[in-house]
Amino acid sequence: MARIDEAAVAGGNLRGIAALSAGMAFLVGNDIFLKLASPDLPFGQLVFTRGVIATTLITIACVTVGVHKQWRQMFSGAVMGRSLANMFSSFFYINALFHLPIANVTSIMQATPLLLTAMAAFALKEDVGWRRWLAIAVGFGGVLLIVRPDAGGFSVYSLFAIAAIGFVAARDLFTKVVRADVPSLVVTLATSVVVTVGAGIYSFVEGWADVSAQELTYIGASAACLVCGYHAVIVAFRSGEVAVIAPFRFSIVVWAMIGGYFIWNEAPDLFTLAGIGLIVTMGAYTFHRERIRANQERPLAADTRREI
Repeated sequence: MARIDEAAVAGGNLRGIAALSAGMAFLVGNDIFLKLASPDLPFGQLVFTRGVIATTLITIACVTVGVHKQWRQMFSGAVMGRSLANMFSSFFYINALFHLPIANVTSIMQATPLLLTAMAAFALKEDVGWRRWLAIAVGFGGVLLIVRPDAGGFSVYSLFAIAAIGFVAARDLFTKVVRADVPSLVVTLATSVVVTVGAGIYSFVEGWADVSAQELTYIGASAACLVCGYHAVIVAFRSGEVAVIAPFRFSIVVWAMIGGYFIWNEAPDLFTLAGIGLIVTMGAYTFHRERIRANQERPLAADTRREI
């Protein structure tokens, strides 16, 4: 029986790793298609149009699995707080994405777990040892290598990417306090609705432009990739052990570098590569320390089955 259980856990972990890697590829695809559509379209209009398509797809998914009956949970404080934080993170992240190499922005965002650890120490009073504080410091040193605020090519949009990290970390803190009985699809729907409404309001300030068939195709592909990415991430973390699966989120950096190179001929320089290496290494180490801490706090826990 023990061997069967171990085989089941190993199989779940493999499925989770495959799903998370695929999810990261889909999310990079979302960024690529959104960036391809961006040169001639205002930010608000672009994000609003994508949001309408994505919200429609997520609503269909909610109805299909029957969780639409729990729509009132979208308005709970934690879910709304998470959605608003995601709206502001989207504003800063997508603006940075439109003006910076995709690999740079994606890599900077990988510092989110480091900032989340620091914020959890203050907001949730979680115990953070000196090793993880050191990892946080080194990881943000990697961010500085990518941003290089004293370099001649520094862009204010690098600060937008850093601001996005803060809001994503805040979003993840809210996620920690969302009740377990709230379906993931309902949380995703709430996020999509709030981002779409926010972009729609912002679009009145910018105005609208005519949309070509090619641009509409890019936006539709972006929305489809976004929904597939969200779903794949949910499948991943409900397939096996989070501590084993989570480090594979960094595969998004590889996908972004591949996409940036082949589509825009973007090749990171040595400083940027060094920064990416520091961020990914320290982020993976943070996951490792989280796993050790979880094992120490729950030494008798044997049930690794996912929550459905």
